[in-house]
Amino acid sequence: MAEFKQLLKIPEIVQALNKINIDIIDEDITKPTPERVFYIYECMVNYTLGIRYSDLTQPNFEIERKLEYPELLKDSLPLVSFYGLISKILKNVGIENFSFADLVYPEPNQLRRNLSAFVQFIYFEQKHTATIYEFKNKTDEYDNILNEKQARIEELKQRIEQVKLEREKDEVEAQKIKEINNKLTNQNRELKSNHDVTANNIAKLKSQKETLEEKI
Repeated sequence: MAEFKQLLKIPEIVQALNKINIDIIDEDITKPTPERVFYIYECMVNYTLGIRYSDLTQPNFEIERKLEYPELLKDSLPLVSFYGLISKILKNVGIENFSFADLVYPEPNQLRRNLSAFVQFIYFEQKHTATIYEFKNKTDEYDNILNEKQARIEELKQRIEQVKLEREKDEVEAQKIKEINNKLTNQNRELKSNHDVTANNIAKLKSQKETLEEKI
């Protein structure tokens, strides 16, 4: 809950509320009427919560089912709900003593106090909203940089994976070539061995032939 700080001058209140599209003049505060005060509070609820009084007049069957005499009370439900909303808003800006009489029998000093608290809330909101937007813009900028870095990292990861796959493919091909080479080497050894055996046999046969020729 915010803390009520000071009573603002009426022209300042009027100017601040006009800036947020609440059509108000000095006399609405110095000589308040229930109709004008109701309008001001309705605009405050709409500004803060995005709710119009007309939204509260829609049937709420869930609440009506809980009422003992809904036909007697349902017409007053929108007003009760509206009072609850404005009470909550004013409590959050530091006004604890808002009552139903402030709607029906508005009093200038109390109205000025209520509106002063609300205007100071507007000042606070606008000041910090600007700061929030500034930080948000900075955050968005950092997010963009991080996203670019992350995209670059993902790109490098994909490239590394591609190189790895190509290397594995090359290793498979190299292994196949190695196996073929080993097979050819073994075949060559077998052929050489067979050649040596054949050469020895030929040499023996030649020797035997020469021996026979000498005997003849």
